[in-house]
This record gives sequence, C-alpha cells and structure tokens, in this order.
Amino acid sequence: MHLCANDLLDKLHHSRGCCAVCAAAYARSVRPRDGTLTRQHRKQIELFRFELFRKRTGAVPVGEVSQPHLPEPDICVTGQDCVIGVELTELVTNKRERAQESEQEGVVAAAQRHYECKGLPCLGADFYWKDGANVSKTQPRDLAPFLAQLVASHVPGIGKEVILDPSWEATEHFRHPLFDRIWLNRVVEYDKNLWGIPRSWSVPQMVPGVVQLRIDAKNGRPAQYRVNYSQRWLLITSDGGVPSSGFDLTSHVLEHTYKSTFDRVFLAVFMMGGIHELKVHRLAA
Repeated sequence: MHLCANDLLDKLHHSRGCCAVCAAAYARSVRPRDGTLTRQHRKQIELFRFELFRKRTGAVPVGEVSQPHLPEPDICVTGQDCVIGVELTELVTNKRERAQESEQEGVVAAAQRHYECKGLPCLGADFYWKDGANVSKTQPRDLAPFLAQLVASHVPGIGKEVILDPSWEATEHFRHPLFDRIWLNRVVEYDKNLWGIPRSWSVPQMVPGVVQLRIDAKNGRPAQYRVNYSQRWLLITSDGGVPSSGFDLTSHVLEHTYKSTFDRVFLAVFMMGGIHELKVHRLAA
C-alpha cells in the first residue's frame, strides 16, 4: 500500500498542542464508528507517527514514503541514492493497561461519532473512567450509543457546564459502573467536538532493560525482509500521555548501548521527551 506522506503534513501543520496530543487525537480520528482498530487503521497511525518523527528530526532523507506489505518493514523511504526500511514499535510499561486504555479510547471515539451524526452543537466532553474499568467484548457497541445519547440529552448552554456524577456538586445525579464522572462544557464556543479521557498517575522511571526488551522483540524482523535496504531503522515511539506509556526518561537510558540487528535505533517520546538516537552494538541479522 503506497501513501503520500504529504497527505498528513497539513494535519501536522495545523495541529494545536504537543505532538503527543496530536498523535492521540489522530489515533482517535481514524477509528471506525464501532471503535475497533483494524490493520488498516494501525497503518494510518504508524504513518502519522513516522511523520511526527520526520517533522522533528533531520535524519530522514528526502524521498517517497510508502507502506509495503509484510514481510517488509512498516515504512519504506526511497531516496535518490538510498532505500531505508523503518520498523515501528510502541514503548509501553504495562501492556494490559495499554489494552485497557485503547478499549476506553475506542468507546469514546465511537460515542463522539454517534453524537456528531445527530447534528447537535460542538462541545467539550471529559469521561472519567473508574480505576481498572474494563470494557467487555460486547459492551463497546452498546456503550458508545448510550454515551452519545447521554451527552445529547445534557448539552449545556453557551458559557455553561454539566457535571454528571454522584457528588453534591453534580448538575444531575449519575452513577455508572464504569465512570466516576462525565463533564460536559461549552464554556467557549467550540468549532469542533473535543472529547477526551483525563488521566493521572505516578510516573515511573524508564530503565534500559525495558527498552532492550522492546528492541529484542523486533530484532528478528530484518532477517525476514526480502528487499535489500540501504539501511534498516527501528523507530520506538511513545505518546507519553497515558499511564501505560508515561515515564521519566533518564540520562542512563539515553547513554546505554543497546544490542540490535538494526543499523540505527531511534526513541521518539512525543510528550516532552523529544527524539533521541540510541547507541547500538550491531548484531548479525
């Protein structure tokens, strides 16, 4: 599948806030209405993250960007005198928690789409999930339209807000097994819907061993490529804006030498951490 990289640059140019917010917002925007995430949608997210990386570093040469089929890498950059294969992977500290976050994000994205089909005013909506709230396999399809209808029946006036929770300050008493609170607002006149999931957590320190494990998980890929690439890169990404991928990036992680079959390894932490090329001891592919 070939995609023009410039198709996404306009989104980046006009995006507001940090790159992590951009990546998370784009991931929500490409989800289908039922909230599921297919291989096609994952490829769109991978391309967007690669463009964030390319926009913030001068390492990537000018060239045509494509997304070849397996067993080739996720991204291929064909330049004037080189062909670079780029494998992408996400650095998370808790895979189970990341799966839970993805399910919750899918439900909210699907609910927003249901709401937008109703032609109602744009608003801000924050969904405060209960700690450890699990979305069952059958719930997303029912939960998304329920949330859309709940919001639709509580649209605040301009300059107003609506709080749905069991507390004394609630606009309307609301209890739900999955949510602590839902906050709706039109304190400003929104030109688009801004729905999100506020989160808070204790930020752990990242250690080299966790990064090496992520590299190890991809070290077998270059041997599967059929194309003889000029260089093979591994791009490790982290949005950093959720508990499963939020961490403190220490100098110890950046100064460590990692074992890899890739020619170059990059760590892109879009939430304030920046782009870093890691030191690599090359292994035979």
